[in-house]
Amino acid sequence: MNSDIRPDLAGLLSGAPLAANPGYGAELAWFESALGPGGPATAVIEVGCGTGATAARLTHAGYTVVGVEPSPVLLDIARHEAPDAIFAERDLHDLDGLHPVGSRFAGAVSLFGWQGQPRAQVAGMLSAISQQLKPGGALLMGMLEGDCDLEPRRYLDSLIPFTAYPREQLRVVLSRTGFTSIEISVYEGQAPGSYVYARCRSRA
Repeated sequence: MNSDIRPDLAGLLSGAPLAANPGYGAELAWFESALGPGGPATAVIEVGCGTGATAARLTHAGYTVVGVEPSPVLLDIARHEAPDAIFAERDLHDLDGLHPVGSRFAGAVSLFGWQGQPRAQVAGMLSAISQQLKPGGALLMGMLEGDCDLEPRRYLDSLIPFTAYPREQLRVVLSRTGFTSIEISVYEGQAPGSYVYARCRSRA
């Protein structure tokens, strides 16, 4: 898929803004609670930041946010939506050297935007996230549930490749790539399939 025109998969199949996705607000509230009070010294990485909605919320709460996104078109939107965040045009498994002061991140978010990647790259992305987090660092991951590896799904008027896991398989993938204390939450919405969020901690 051409990364220049990659759709914003945060609203995949539903066509809804990210903030309208079931569970989004509650899960971000958990993530902020896990990080503690916002402050510039608390750095967060968002992998697959799309149009910057989550980066905008987290910078508004006071966190330092680094957003990673392969699409320059989406990054242009994200820079407008979240002007206080730092953005990098990278593949989602290429996360080295992004912390503002060369340390490890306190937390990471990856919500829906990764679902345009093949499963082999998703595993690499999760391993890379684990290596960039402090021990015990929080990860919040979100997906529309499914069991597919780049299966064509309809988005608006186009068919796009779509990757997803059954909820318990997502737990296994997270465990194998360096995460523990995994909690799965499921929300029903109008899109085909359930909205699944994983809350977990880095073992690294």
